[in-house]
Amino acid sequence: MISVYNKKQKTFHKILIIICLLSLSISAFYIRSDNFRKYYKRGGISHDENRYCLLGLRLKGNILNYTLQDFEAIYNFDQERIDREYFRDPQTFQLYFHPPLFSMLLAAVFKIFGERALAAIAVPIIFNILTIWVTCALASRLISPKAGLVSAFLLFLDPINVVSSQKLWMDTTLSFFTLFSIYLFVRALKNESVFFFFTSGFVCGLAALTKYPGILVVGGFFLYALLMETHLFRKPRFYLSLLMPFLVMLPWVYWNYHYYGFDIISRIDGMFITFERTRGVILISGILSVFFAITWIRFLKYSQREALKGFVKNQCGRLRVSVLIVFGCLVILQGWPFLLSSLFLFHLPEVSWKMGFFDNAPRLFYLYRLMEYSILYLFAFLSFFIKGQTEDRRMALLKISAFFILIFYTFWGFFQCRYILAATPMLIILSVHILAVLKRNMANGSNIRIKAGNLMLDVLVIFAVLRMMRIDVLLAFPNDMCYF
Repeated sequence: MISVYNKKQKTFHKILIIICLLSLSISAFYIRSDNFRKYYKRGGISHDENRYCLLGLRLKGNILNYTLQDFEAIYNFDQERIDREYFRDPQTFQLYFHPPLFSMLLAAVFKIFGERALAAIAVPIIFNILTIWVTCALASRLISPKAGLVSAFLLFLDPINVVSSQKLWMDTTLSFFTLFSIYLFVRALKNESVFFFFTSGFVCGLAALTKYPGILVVGGFFLYALLMETHLFRKPRFYLSLLMPFLVMLPWVYWNYHYYGFDIISRIDGMFITFERTRGVILISGILSVFFAITWIRFLKYSQREALKGFVKNQCGRLRVSVLIVFGCLVILQGWPFLLSSLFLFHLPEVSWKMGFFDNAPRLFYLYRLMEYSILYLFAFLSFFIKGQTEDRRMALLKISAFFILIFYTFWGFFQCRYILAATPMLIILSVHILAVLKRNMANGSNIRIKAGNLMLDVLVIFAVLRMMRIDVLLAFPNDMCYF
């Protein structure tokens, strides 16, 4: 009798979650499409948005015509605002440097709904809505169904996601494929199914076909296996997750080879033209050094590995505290204005249409900027320094993947919050996880200080939600910026 009751209760909870997600989805689609319509009527679309639409039109006519050469011969979405010299840049005469998946999706929308920017906006909005659903599913699997619904709601409110989904940018598509790949990998870890290992790698390949940094998830899979579950390296099916993204990318690589031959890297100017090579070499060298060091440790003799493990275990607590102190000092000394502003309800982050608006921003811009948008991101960053329990060790996959994205774009420079959009669902889940752990630890406390701390935590979360709503209404919904 009790099992039947529990089954009915679980079914009721699932139905309730689906109803809530449908409500969020309908609200998101209506509000964001209406905001884009007002934005488009007010002043048209930006250069980047116009460029993606033009590429979509090209692909609609010919799937192999992925270039902006002779752009005047094709339909122009925004004739008044277009910078004709911008599109005469020699870069545009080559095969376009971003992978083509996003423009192909726009081409499909143009075929079905007509050649209109108001139809094209459905692509970023729908993929952001799908990301909300995957966020709920992933958080439900890693934490609890309640945490999944809370994570979905916070992502729905997150100003960075709201703004990015109201622009004709590829970042919401990248964010969805990145998170969906991680979700499938988590499913694969549970049942070790060939299907889930294969699909996680395949979807990661789609992320890379949207934008090259989508391939960073492969590094997350690899490093997670090295650190947390080394037995995966003894299972051939695991390698599907690592190899499939590169196999999915092969048609795009061949396409470039067809145009440029063996001069492929130097000719795809846009791929590296804005990357500061020195920082890139440092970043890549650092990541490879970590990989080699961990691999060497993993393949030491058992006795040597156990001795090293004991040493690391003894020092790990001190190291974590030391890193946390350094992190705290950086936040206090350099990021205190951002952290302090996150505690003021009426503060709005600065935004602009001006290119290079954040050129003089601190190197840890993304760390500070995310906290400025919501104090809840601080809990996500703190989770990197908190030792997890055995049952939630797979949260490490989110930490590693989010870290890869943040560190890559930190070294990349040219700061724009849309670049790190793929990391925001992971960080929101991490923050919800930390909050859930704190609430659980305080639940049984009878001490007056614990009760006061519990109340303060509730007030902080409510304040953060109200502040995100205010930023949405006054900043995100008007959609009057490019750099935010």
